[in-house]
Amino acid sequence: MMTLHYFKSSRCSACLALFPKVEQLLKQYPEIKLHLINVDTQAELAASFNIFSVPAIVVTIDEKPYIKEAGIFSVQTLDEKIHRLYHLFY
Repeated sequence: MMTLHYFKSSRCSACLALFPKVEQLLKQYPEIKLHLINVDTQAELAASFNIFSVPAIVVTIDEKPYIKEAGIFSVQTLDEKIHRLYHLFY
């Protein structure tokens, strides 16, 4: 199973601004499950993914990470990476 883990903070304006774009992007990839993680309340989970800044995205397949983006990143570049990976598995 492919999962996009979206790490955010309630105090992060970039996290709030980027999330709708990520949600829109995922509409193209129906097999990808979205997992929202608030680093304020789930710090241990964020640490297990080595997340030190938000927003951050980790795309996993069967819990193995394949794509990681953190801080301010291009949704278009993320789309290109997901597209390549998605079509290898689906």
